[in-house]
Amino acid sequence: MSTPAPTRFPSPTAPHVLPRSTLKTMDQTIGVRELNQHTRQVLDHVRAGDVVVVTDRGIPVARIVPYSSDPFETLVAEGHVTPATTSPSLPTTTGRRPTHVTLDEMREDRV
Repeated sequence: MSTPAPTRFPSPTAPHVLPRSTLKTMDQTIGVRELNQHTRQVLDHVRAGDVVVVTDRGIPVARIVPYSSDPFETLVAEGHVTPATTSPSLPTTTGRRPTHVTLDEMREDRV
């Protein structure tokens, strides 16, 4: 009896991440068992920017996200903060008054 040929997986740039039996393309989820069997391929896709949810018996237990050395980018990716879309409006100085006078006025508004 012959053994089946090993399964070949697509590259991380392919339109789908892994075969449907391994990774559900809509949810980007993978079971613990499949992750154990295809760790290298899954990590290649995460490295390419995909986010993968790991499930244990159908229940989500972990999320694998691309690593970022920038703490702000990590907070944005986790949904804890939202990047500003506009600059805050700060008072403009005309050069006629010293800055400390303007700051004193701004501080008085807080009291």
